[in-house]
Amino acid sequence: MLAYPAMAKPIVVQFRGKTSSFEHRKIDRGKIYGKKIRLPLDPDGYPCERAQLSEDGALVLRPGMVSQGYFDPAGEWIPTGDLLGLDPQGEPVRLVPSTLGVPQDATPIEPWEALEFQVNSVHLLAPDALDPELDDALLRGTILRFPFNYGADFHAETALLVRNDEGTFCLVGVPLLPSWAEPNDVPVYDEPSDLGDLDFEMF
Repeated sequence: MLAYPAMAKPIVVQFRGKTSSFEHRKIDRGKIYGKKIRLPLDPDGYPCERAQLSEDGALVLRPGMVSQGYFDPAGEWIPTGDLLGLDPQGEPVRLVPSTLGVPQDATPIEPWEALEFQVNSVHLLAPDALDPELDDALLRGTILRFPFNYGADFHAETALLVRNDEGTFCLVGVPLLPSWAEPNDVPVYDEPSDLGDLDFEMF
């Protein structure tokens, strides 16, 4: 079983008007099964550090530098904090605040809804304050859905609260919209609006 580190901000959910909070830890295959790291060394035996050149070859970018900002086409440095997210229509995207430490309404879903869900990360939970009614619902196999956003950004996610014999977990991801086709359906493709001078006989 994984240990739970002290978290400054817990995952907090409200279920039927009552609040529960959980300490959490993001898990991955490496933490469960262990992992090996290949460490490249230079001719003198010192560890190598990955870096990349800017497009003009004038600057060496070390790890972490790219996340601090970007260069525009004119070569001007733009800090990440000055960037503005835009939607497909070119309108500013609203910054979604972090949900950690803020109570989020948790609602039950049908089991099949969990199958239409793309999981991007998994968090192992340890109850800090667990409402008995929520505890009973999880024990009966109820799956709860609630809004989740680890840090303030422009992309909100969804979380599923589940429990099994190994513990309580928060599955973070986004709902999928699968498209179905019947066995005898003929696929319909959009006709290109302009084929130009393409001559299919040449094939």
